[in-house]
Amino acid sequence: MIYWVHRFHRRPHKQMVSSIHLWTSLNDAPTQGTVQQRWINSLSFWLEVLGVLLLSALLSEPVGCSNKGTHRVVVIDVSASMQSTANHLQQIESSIRDFNGTDRVSIIAAGKQPFPVVQHTEPYLALEAFGNLHFEHPSSDIESALQMAEQLTTGEIEVWTDSDTPDLSEQITLHALGTPLSNVGLTYAQWRQGVIHLQISNFSSETQNVHLTFQTPDTKNETIFEQDLVLTANQQETLRWSPPAELKWIEIKIDINSDHFLLDNTIWLQPQERMPMTIASDLPSHLSTALGLDTIGQGIFALDTQMRVATPMTSDILFTNRKVGGGPNTWRVEILDISKKNTTWHGGPFDMD
Repeated sequence: MIYWVHRFHRRPHKQMVSSIHLWTSLNDAPTQGTVQQRWINSLSFWLEVLGVLLLSALLSEPVGCSNKGTHRVVVIDVSASMQSTANHLQQIESSIRDFNGTDRVSIIAAGKQPFPVVQHTEPYLALEAFGNLHFEHPSSDIESALQMAEQLTTGEIEVWTDSDTPDLSEQITLHALGTPLSNVGLTYAQWRQGVIHLQISNFSSETQNVHLTFQTPDTKNETIFEQDLVLTANQQETLRWSPPAELKWIEIKIDINSDHFLLDNTIWLQPQERMPMTIASDLPSHLSTALGLDTIGQGIFALDTQMRVATPMTSDILFTNRKVGGGPNTWRVEILDISKKNTTWHGGPFDMD
């Protein structure tokens, strides 16, 4: 385009005028027609061509032949056993950090079900995504993760795992991080409405015998409940138990034959108190008094001793006779004047929370 613009242009004509050598020759551009110029020796033309070439090179993101980027697909085992030794995660992080800046990286997490983490991104973004991974899955499906990786590339695939792997093809590089260490842990606990909900997980490839004890956390260490469990490989067991009502704290411990990660073997638990419900009203005073919305212990507050008075914007329930009011988490109870003709009755359905 630049070439043709410069090639066909208006060529000025010289016109001689009478003078006493004080006037210079005038250049008069023709009002119509163009002149074809085969060879262009204009400086502006070559500068414009150079600018277009440089802009095209920048937009195409060229990679030198000696520094050509590679699409690297990394399959990472995210089972809980991978975090039993910090050295495992440091090796993976160091490997990603050593990738060339022109490489593109895809990461697939091999958990109980494989899932992509990032695809075809820069190494520094892949390193950031790796830092956000949670190694908490009870098992890892390496074979399914490899099938997903082979759909992304026909080149090399790197696998980081501490579990047994299937027969691998030549394009797959295996980073075997030993064998998974046995670990049984308390993964969930809640004491609510007089019932303790407890989850125990076996993050190992072998059956584990577990002894569970509930003790009062004082100098006596009195055992108030105990139970023996047999957890198969990668099994999760949920227990429910109602402790005595007078207890305010409970220490829960598990003892097993072999455990390389003891941090999740003991927890201290206390009852989760119910948050008080807050009530507000912007009704006229006579309506608030009639509904008992202005006196603690009477009217609507007699239904639940945990109810408290709050402002309309911070309340859980707002009694109002307007179309607006309350905060983003407020349930609005609108009081309608049945004497008005435009009153609309609402008979349900109602939500329950």
